[in-house]
Amino acid sequence: MNSKQSSQYRLRLAGGYFEEAKQDSQLSRWRSCLDNSQRVIENAAKAIIAIVEPVEKTHNPSTQLKRLIQDRRYTPKIVSIIQENLEFYQALGPKEHLLSGYGDDVNMELPWEIITENDARYALDNAKKCFDVSMKVYKEFFVEDFTK
Repeated sequence: MNSKQSSQYRLRLAGGYFEEAKQDSQLSRWRSCLDNSQRVIENAAKAIIAIVEPVEKTHNPSTQLKRLIQDRRYTPKIVSIIQENLEFYQALGPKEHLLSGYGDDVNMELPWEIITENDARYALDNAKKCFDVSMKVYKEFFVEDFTK
């Protein structure tokens, strides 16, 4: 798989999870909304990473993304786009992935008891920003719009 195909694959994953997260929000399924939003953010970041190198197996790709920026693997324009939005890629990560899947096993609280509407809406807002930014970076790098 080449970098373009790998990036497209990650964007398709992110897009699918984004559609599910929006549906979850409409149905007030807050745990599912947060879980799918975290997956959007993760795969949106991995779509940017895949442009220049293989994606690491992690639920926190922002570390690899930051390293690639430091290593100057992107054009200055793409670096600017990413840096302006890096906080959104760092908003959710392994902690939320575990929380939405397993809850708090120390306090024996289930995910559905912990995750609130506000948590889910925050996650969905960040997911939308990350997805949009990744689409913008894809277009800038490959000089074409992404189409499924």
